[in-house]
Amino acid sequence: MKYEGEIGYNEFYRFIKHTMIGDIEPIDSNKIFNEGFWLIEYSHTECPECDNFIKSYSRVASYFTQSEEYDVMVGAVDCKYTPDICTQNNVSSYPTLNLYYNHKLIETYSGERRKTPVVNWTQDIVDNFIVNNEETSHIHDEL
Repeated sequence: MKYEGEIGYNEFYRFIKHTMIGDIEPIDSNKIFNEGFWLIEYSHTECPECDNFIKSYSRVASYFTQSEEYDVMVGAVDCKYTPDICTQNNVSSYPTLNLYYNHKLIETYSGERRKTPVVNWTQDIVDNFIVNNEETSHIHDEL
């Protein structure tokens, strides 16, 4: 992908973030989200709050990339470049953080835009999801 835009720190940084954390093309969206847990940040290049969240979200991505306990993929969608994905996922404000499992939305984050609260929220949701699904599969196994 070639950078085309104004030569400015924020614009270039958003471009790098878009291509490195998750360059999700509309044609690949179903394939990419189909397996496992995905934490996706929906943002827009011209969103100041999104720019303020970049460092924290990069730390969240690093945490889950290095985690041996939690298998959570982290991605980002810039709605300026991929508006179809944002429309399909009912994103109406930025930044929006959604946690998915096998392409199904589990929950939308509404807390502080910092690493620790986002990581803790994600871990809690994943833990509860796994426990609830294990209980359900155990019941089905007995039937």
